[in-house]
Amino acid sequence: MDLGEILVLMVLYAGVDSINICALSTTVLLSLYAASLGFHGLGRVGLPFSFIAGVYVGYVLVGLAVSWVLGYVRFLLLLVVLLAVFLLVLDLREALREEFKACRVGECVPSWLQRVKGLQLLFGAFVYGVLVSWSFMMCSAAPYILFLSILSAYVGASVIRVVMVLAYCVIIIVPLVLAALIPGIIVGRLMVSLRTLLLARAMVMVLIIALGAYYLATL
Repeated sequence: MDLGEILVLMVLYAGVDSINICALSTTVLLSLYAASLGFHGLGRVGLPFSFIAGVYVGYVLVGLAVSWVLGYVRFLLLLVVLLAVFLLVLDLREALREEFKACRVGECVPSWLQRVKGLQLLFGAFVYGVLVSWSFMMCSAAPYILFLSILSAYVGASVIRVVMVLAYCVIIIVPLVLAALIPGIIVGRLMVSLRTLLLARAMVMVLIIALGAYYLATL
């Protein structure tokens, strides 16, 4: 596999991975929360953007750590596809829940974050973004672990791996940035079809898991 193919896979996998319902919902609610506090203009987007920055940093750190481990412990590559299938099942289970919710109580804007003000609020949103990237987002990170596996198997240069992880995570946060910038009323209408979006994402996941399995099987 050449570098061009890996770049195409990066865009494909990151594009699917960027459809993270919990992170999107949290970004929207943080924007609305900032507006409820009387923030306007740049002040209104400061809170969700602090969260997004935390998501980016947290996801990058996960990617660098997993990429490094998989680069040295190759037999784990065999378990990655099974883990991806397990995460796909979780996705489907969530989408088919009788009472589907984008975020459960306390997940989107936790009570501890609502108790802080000023710069502490921005720092708290950043920390929360990191925590979300290490918890809720990992439940739907099958594309990420598959891409990191392919990256570890086919790219030996550490610098190129780091650059690709950074680029992958930029794609991840694009929908979050858009959600922070678009007026809440518009996003609210779009969020009505979240169950459909999650089901569509799961269907695409079947294809990219099969693609990942093919590349890992032909090492």
